[in-house]
This record gives sequence, structure tokens and C-alpha cells, in this order.
Amino acid sequence: MSSIIVTDRPRLEMRVIAAWLAILLAAGALALRLPEVVRGGSDAVPGSDSIEAVERAAAAGMPAGTFYPFVAVLHSDTRSVEEAEFAAAGRSVSAALLEHGGATAVQSVWNTGDTRLRGRFGHSALILIRTQAATFSEAELATAPLRKAVSGVHLPHGFACEITGQAAVLYDLNRRSSEDLLAAERVGLPLTLLILLIVFRSPIAAVLPIALAMTATTTSMAALYLLSRFALVSVFAENTVTMIGLGVGVDYALLLVSAFRRALLIERTPQHAARRALREVRATIVCSGAAVVIGFLALSLVRLPFLGALVFGGVIVVGVAVLATLTLLPALLALFGTRVNWGRRRADAFAPSRFWSRWAQLVMRRPLLSAGVSLLLLALFVAPVLRMTAWNLGASGLAPDLEARRGYEILGRDFARGWIGPNAIVLEAAPGHTVLDQRSRESVRRLIGRLERDPHTALIRGFSDLDLALRRADIHAQRLEDLPEPLQRAALETCGSQGRIALLAIVGEDPPESREAAALVRRLRADPLPELAGSGLTPHITGAAAMLADFDREIFGKMWVVVPAVLLTTFVVLLVHLRSLLIPFKAITLNLASVLASYGFLILIFQDGHGASLLGVTPPGGLNAFIVLMLFTILFGLSMDYEVFLLSAIRTHYLRNGDSAHAVAHGIATTGGTVTSAAAIMISLFLAFGFTHLIATREFGLGLAFAVALDATIVRLVLLPALMALCGRANWWLPSLGSHRAGEPT
Repeated sequence: MSSIIVTDRPRLEMRVIAAWLAILLAAGALALRLPEVVRGGSDAVPGSDSIEAVERAAAAGMPAGTFYPFVAVLHSDTRSVEEAEFAAAGRSVSAALLEHGGATAVQSVWNTGDTRLRGRFGHSALILIRTQAATFSEAELATAPLRKAVSGVHLPHGFACEITGQAAVLYDLNRRSSEDLLAAERVGLPLTLLILLIVFRSPIAAVLPIALAMTATTTSMAALYLLSRFALVSVFAENTVTMIGLGVGVDYALLLVSAFRRALLIERTPQHAARRALREVRATIVCSGAAVVIGFLALSLVRLPFLGALVFGGVIVVGVAVLATLTLLPALLALFGTRVNWGRRRADAFAPSRFWSRWAQLVMRRPLLSAGVSLLLLALFVAPVLRMTAWNLGASGLAPDLEARRGYEILGRDFARGWIGPNAIVLEAAPGHTVLDQRSRESVRRLIGRLERDPHTALIRGFSDLDLALRRADIHAQRLEDLPEPLQRAALETCGSQGRIALLAIVGEDPPESREAAALVRRLRADPLPELAGSGLTPHITGAAAMLADFDREIFGKMWVVVPAVLLTTFVVLLVHLRSLLIPFKAITLNLASVLASYGFLILIFQDGHGASLLGVTPPGGLNAFIVLMLFTILFGLSMDYEVFLLSAIRTHYLRNGDSAHAVAHGIATTGGTVTSAAAIMISLFLAFGFTHLIATREFGLGLAFAVALDATIVRLVLLPALMALCGRANWWLPSLGSHRAGEPT
């Protein structure tokens, strides 16, 4: 490939550059439109218990939007709910939601008479909103029109109304994530440029890696825009493409630019130097890119719809970064030639580092001590993983200025926090039967009586309200059409058009992301519900807390599939590239240790609270399941960058002289500076995310930064050479049908 891409003819180089420029211009126009089409960043798990409950209820004629409710919190510091002005404001908001906001039904104290929708201090009221959303993702998208409708209502002075609910929480989370991404880029990119200037001491050499990274990111965002015409593209996909594109793009370019500057000392022309540099690093970059791609592809094993675009974007951005590094960058280097070194005086500045060579020799002189200290340090951070606790992001994890959080705070003060996302029991009658017969109603009544005694239950709505109304009116109808008109409309909301569903909405004292709400879901699912014996009713548990529980179960359950798949596939890739059994095994083991150590680091801060005050963080008490999954898949690939860079250099030298110890010292001397520089760049990029507003984003950024720092120092520059020294020539053993060992020089 290198002989085709890099030649002595500048005309061909210009063609390559012109082709990439045309691609970049076209991609830039599409990438700018991506924010307009990104959709909801989450959804429930297809086929899970909670979604099955929704689907069965919808099949029986109940609107799916019932299970993705919104709450409008109308409040005033001075006016009482009993006053006419407050009632008029409530009716105006309700009308706007129905006429302009996309709501299909609203319930308030004024149209239902339900006093439980009035705040305990008399200065706030709830308006419950149902939309046409059939999925959580669609509900998230419904947030904006609802809020726009409310903002168009002229409320009296001193009144305010916030739209909140579980879908609104995710809406605010995703929009703030995008803002955090831009803020992190504004900090991270200048720091990256500064580090590159310090490393290369040449402005041209420093700008090239950033230009390549931006090329990969822009092209991939354009690909996501095209994908959005056929599939859901989430904010998470946009953010991940940007983060990873900047990271790997700079890494790969840094490796090739460093190799090119060394080659200029040897070759007679820049074209020959570019060819030599590309030959030196091509296999390493391809292998490294494959390792990152493997991590992204493994996400396909998890049943979460929004991950599809994230996998696509991750694979594309890494692929484009590799392709641009092997085509565009060599052409640019050949074109710039010795001007790449402009600003740097020393001609031997790119030779193997004596410092890193001496460092490697020092480590290998006492390999047991070096390995023991490194393993002890790793163990200190890995140990907390054994007590990891899951944490789900809720309204309390949002910034105080966000609307969903403001509404949530009023819920906590004037109502029950569980209003933001009630649980639900869907009781389904057999085909041909309804839930209105006397036996079913009595069974449900006994069940409600027991559930209401649970201290974590604030109230139960839905079928219980209908049953109470039927008893007060002494009505014993068996079918919906036999009910009086007002009760018939109420029955449609809680029984569905077929009358086969009894919906019990359980408003908890605690928010759906809390441990108490999760425990309630576990109790309900494990409860045999003896009150329903003989009634013919089949229970299904759903609601916000149930969906979160299924989300966590899917992720943590699939980790036992994702992790072995990534380890095995990466092992095979390294086996082919390095021609050794032991080295790939050590590589994936050390990578896994780095990832686990990053989990432990996050547990110490976000679960235990150590040092949280220094970072200005209120510990949520655990790690988010999605962050745990993403950290593994991304970190494993990124950590492999440094592993492949270093091991490829060691193997190349070992094949020349057969001296394992000397090869390790030479490999570290050649790549130590590059690995350290690349790690510093990654850390600066990821640390910028560690000081944003959202706790989940901070967990992600700090976890990535810590893992890269640990991996590029303790693991790669201490533990790896120590283990290589202990294993000696056994490092390169590979069974072969031939007469010599495949990893050794022939």
C-alpha cells in the first residue's frame, strides 16, 4: 500500500490530498446538520419483562403513552390552588398541552376532582400528561413540544410551570451532555495542541495530528447523519464519535509523524522518509484500530436499540482514522518534507531516548520487585470492584438549572418523589373476559389494600379509582359499553378499550432510580400475589423503576458475554500480529487489570466519596451500568493502542538480534516518549469531560483519564517490561509445524 500511496511524484500526493479535501468538504456540510436529527439517547430493553407488560396492555387497547407519562408541576409562592386564578392558570396550561403540545389526555385536580394532585402546602398542583409516544425514546422526543406549549401560556405573575417526568429527565440529560461535549472540546483541544507543541516543538508537526483527528470525526459525524435517515441516532453516538475520533486520530497521527521525523534522518528524500515511516507503523496502526473496533462491535451483543448507531459511529470513526493515517497523512508529510521539523533545532531529537532505555534496564534489573510493586498498586484499585453498586441517573443527578430537576425538587417538597416515574402493575384478564366482574374487582381490591400498607408506597391510582367510583354508584356492569358515559371514559384510561386490563399505578415515596424503588420492583416480581388466586388475572410489572432494573440487568448480564468476546477476539488479533502466545495473553490480562482499576478508582470517589469534595462532586453512591459497559469496551481498545505500539517495536528489534532483554529496552526507548505523549493527550481530552456538569459524564471522563494514565505508566512502562524480563525467550514461543519457533528470528 505504501508504495502506491507515497511516491516520488508530488502529483499523486496532491491527488490524495485533493480527494480527502473533497470528502471533508462534503462531510462537513452533512456533519453540521447532525445535531438537528439526533434523537433520544435511551430506550427500554426490547423483550424485557417491563416492555412485555406495555406491549400486552397496548394489544388489549390501552395507549402505550400511559406508561411513559409526563408531569407538569404548576406552582405559585403566593396563590392557593383553591383560588380562581390558580384554577384558570391550570386550565390554560391543560388546554395548551392538548392543543399545541401533542398531549392526548391530561388529568388535574380541576377535571378529575382528585385532591391527591394538589400539593400538601396548597401552592402547587400536578397536571398528568399522556402523549402518543409508543416507546421511551418517542416520549423523550415529546418533551420539547410539551414545554414549548407551556411556554406559550401567559401565566399570571408569580406562577411557574415545569414539565418533568422520567422521559423529560433523559431529554435534559442528553441536551446537557451535548453542551458538556462542546465545553470539553473547547478545553481539551487547546490543551492537546499545547502538548503536541511541547512534544514536537514545531507548529506544523503539532497541527497535523489534530487536523487528522478532526477529519476522522467530521467524516464519521456525516456518516451518522446519513444513518439517521434509516435508524435512530442518539446523542450518545454523537458524543462518543467525537471523543474517540479525537483520541485515536491524534494517537495514530502522533505515531506516524514521530516515525517520519526519525526517518528524515536516514532517507534522502521526504517521499522515501514517508514510505519508510508508513512501513514501520502500518501494521501497528491497523492492529490497534482493529482492537478498538472489536470493543465497539461487542456492544452489538447488548439488546439496547440506541447502541446500534453508537456501534456504527465508533467503527466508522476508527476506520476513517486508520485510513486517513495511512493515506492522507503520508501525502501531507511527503509534501511538507523537512518543514515538519521547522522550529526544532536538534537533528538527533528523534533518535531512541536514552532516558527510556535506561529506565527499561533499571526495571528489568529488578523485575520481581518492579512487578510486585506494580501488581500491589493495581490490586489496591481493583479490590473495590468486588463491592461495586449500580447507580441509575435520575433527576437528582441533573444540574439544578434544568427544568426536569426544578420540577423534581417541587415534587419532593410538595408531593412524593415517585410521581416523576410511577411503577405499574398490569393485571391482564383472559381473552373473552374483562376485569370488571365482581371476583376480579374483589381480588384487585385486596391486593391494593396490601400494597398500600408498604411504607415505600405513597398512593395507588388507576383501577382503584375506577373500582371506588363503581362501588359508590353501585354499578355491577361486566362490560365497558354498559357503563355510564363519564365512567366509561375513566374505564378506557385504566382498562383499555377491551376492558381486559386493570392498571395499578404505584406512586412511590422514592424516585425510580433509588435503591428503594428497585427493591420494590424486586419484591413485586417475586411476590406470588396470593390475592389474585382464582381470579384469572395475570400480573406484569412495568413502570420507570422496572425499566431501569431491566436496563441494569441487561447490561450487567451481557458483560459476561461482552468481556469474554472482546478478550478472545483481541487475543487472536494480537496472536496473528505478534506471533506469540504468551505476549497476547499478558496484553489482554494487563488491559483487563487497567479497566478494573479504573472501576475501582471511580468506586472510591463516586460510591465511597473519597476525594469527592475536592472535585466538587456529591457521590451518588455507585456507578452507572451504561458507564461501566462503555468504559470497558472503549478503554480496552484504547489501552491496546499503547500495548501494540510498544510490543510491535519490541518484536521488530527482537527479530533482528534475538536478544529479548535488549529488544525490550530498545522498544521502550523508541516508543516511550510517544506513548507518554499520546497518553498525556488522551488524559487532557478525557479530563475535560471529568469536570463538566453531569455526574454520569464526569464518571466517564475521569474513568477514562485515570485508566489511560495508569495504563501508560505503571502498566506499560513498569509492569510489562518486568514481566517480559521474567519470561525471557518464552515471550516469543509459538507452536509451529516448522523446525523453528514462529516468533523467533530465522
